[in-house]
Amino acid sequence: MNGLKEVEGGVSTKVVEVNVICKEASNPSYCLNLLNSKPGGAKGVVDLVHLAYYTIDVLNNNCTNTFNLLNELVKSANYYQICSDELSGPESVRSRIGDAKFNLDRINYYVAGDSEDITFQVNECFISLPQDKKTSPLLAKYLDDF
Repeated sequence: MNGLKEVEGGVSTKVVEVNVICKEASNPSYCLNLLNSKPGGAKGVVDLVHLAYYTIDVLNNNCTNTFNLLNELVKSANYYQICSDELSGPESVRSRIGDAKFNLDRINYYVAGDSEDITFQVNECFISLPQDKKTSPLLAKYLDDF
């Protein structure tokens, strides 16, 4: 079998372990936390395509949790609004996650894997928070989870 596995649509992908993938990541600790953030982690994932869907699902859940928290925070301090817009506006993190899933569904792997915009927007959200105001430690944790 030479380390390849046949998946739907005749696409072959290399089967690898999460630990092997994360060892090669620029931030192995973050990679392991992300891929093990759901109960049972990514252990049941059989190939790289399904691992990508798993990752999109985790990021989407993180985005939803962060956005829900921001909705509550905006009620008490309007300086959270910019951060909220970065996560859910028309060119937002949520939109980029949806684009990644759309491209993955269409087997456009190169575009689906382009996550620079997500990282940029999460950083913009973080930067938009005023340094002279107390901000939510839970929000900082949620942003770090991205």
